Amino acid sequence: VKPLPDKTVQKLLKKRQEIGLGRPHKDSSGATLPQNDGRDSRFRGNDRGQALTEFLFVFVLLLFIVMAHFQLSLTYVTAHIMKYATFMAARSESSTPATAGQYIEDMVGTETQSKLSFIATPKAPQNGYVQLDSILLNYDVLSYIPLFGNADAARLGGQSTSPLYRQPLPLQPDQGVFDNE
Repeated sequence: VKPLPDKTVQKLLKKRQEIGLGRPHKDSSGATLPQNDGRDSRFRGNDRGQALTEFLFVFVLLLFIVMAHFQLSLTYVTAHIMKYATFMAARSESSTPATAGQYIEDMVGTETQSKLSFIATPKAPQNGYVQLDSILLNYDVLSYIPLFGNADAARLGGQSTSPLYRQPLPLQPDQGVFDNE
């Protein structure tokens, strides 16, 4: 690329300075060339803080995703613990009647004294844990997902059931033991 003659460069620079565009710079041969980046010089230098703004947008989004993952993990673990408690209570109730309530209270606590700290609160149904053919356990899980609203909206309700089998197996007189032992 041939450098422009000095008169042409001077005209271009003068015209650019009149309208307020760019500052002149020199190329490798020392000739003065206009700088054309397409931006008005009145707005030059206002991109300070752009990286910080972009970082904050991305950081807030990433923080929300991490906290949502943390919350869903807590909810999943709590649901698994409650499901396991109802399964073991049903197993206990099928072999020894009237033990399911005590078994659930020993594993996860009561409504006033939860063994799962502030994360979850077990709730006994109105007519007890033992239903006609299943064990029922209601519970509330603390949720951080609702960012606005009252404190009651920050608790998610859950329910866990486990089937209850009370069919006694016939005694085999020749073996002397029950089949379900």
